[in-house]
Amino acid sequence: MKDFSPRDLVAGALLVVLVVAVAVFVDFDRAVFEDEAMVLAAISAVAPADENCDISYGLNSDDLVTSVNRSDHGYGFAWGLPHPENTIRSVTIECVISEDVHGPDWGRFGVWFEFSIRYPLKFGSHAEVINEQTRSEVAGMVSEYVSNARQRVRLYTVDRSYLTDDSGHRGGRLTINGFASFMNEGLYSVHLPSGAHDPGANTSANYLRTLNYDLTTGEQFFLPDLFYPGEASHRAVLDHWLEEHIGRGGFDFGYEPYEYEPDEANLPGSSAETWPMVLDPERFREQPFTLTADALVLDCEKYCYRGISHVFMSKDDAHAIPYARLADHLDPNGPYRHILNN
Repeated sequence: MKDFSPRDLVAGALLVVLVVAVAVFVDFDRAVFEDEAMVLAAISAVAPADENCDISYGLNSDDLVTSVNRSDHGYGFAWGLPHPENTIRSVTIECVISEDVHGPDWGRFGVWFEFSIRYPLKFGSHAEVINEQTRSEVAGMVSEYVSNARQRVRLYTVDRSYLTDDSGHRGGRLTINGFASFMNEGLYSVHLPSGAHDPGANTSANYLRTLNYDLTTGEQFFLPDLFYPGEASHRAVLDHWLEEHIGRGGFDFGYEPYEYEPDEANLPGSSAETWPMVLDPERFREQPFTLTADALVLDCEKYCYRGISHVFMSKDDAHAIPYARLADHLDPNGPYRHILNN
């Protein structure tokens, strides 16, 4: 029987530890990619995400990186800050991913993308359903961006074949800085803002999703659900936004009847300097918003065409309205009860 020296025994032990550690790491890595499969599948429409992306986890309250094409004043000023709750973690996916450089269309249309994607994941009540919906919304933002960027590139008439494979003119980027803006025992609110740049473009649209849940039911709710029904609540929200907009030096707007066509409106700078602020129930319902402990925050993507004041809300970024200013219109029997009771 062979005698083993202490050095041999230590080396053997280290080898066992290394093998176990590698196995655990591989299993962990596989589990992470499985958990975030929905978002990674959207990225993989360009090229395999598992070969090009890094995934890490942190806390919802970790520092945010200001998105491209969004103003620095947004976080903490109008958008609120991530809710400092340790039961909310964040996942970050970072990739530099390229279409097939050997493909037949690469010379003319080939592009590569840089993704930096962060979104919150909760624990506790209704976490599985809510997290899957959050992932679905993020995946939708990625898919919409890639589709729009590719389509836009193919509309260019310029010959791009002279560009090198790593040329910045071939590169696009999407940054999603998602976070939970508020959570208590009854409410959970998610803000998914972004900055985007299409390959070869001077300006690009961005993408936005907001999600709000009543945790007593696990159901998502929308802006009208916070208020008493009727036009008065809609008008109150719009009035407060207009007051803030005008206070920033913006144009004074006027209300127009529901049947008024927005495309027929006089743009600011014209002789009338008015824009139709339509009291349309569907626009009220589709208005993106998130919650903070103190305020209702309205938001819209750049160049937006939805919500209570489409187009011009994008000029002001987000806007927070303190609950106190809407107290006469907020329904204490709706989701707002979870604010009142806290």
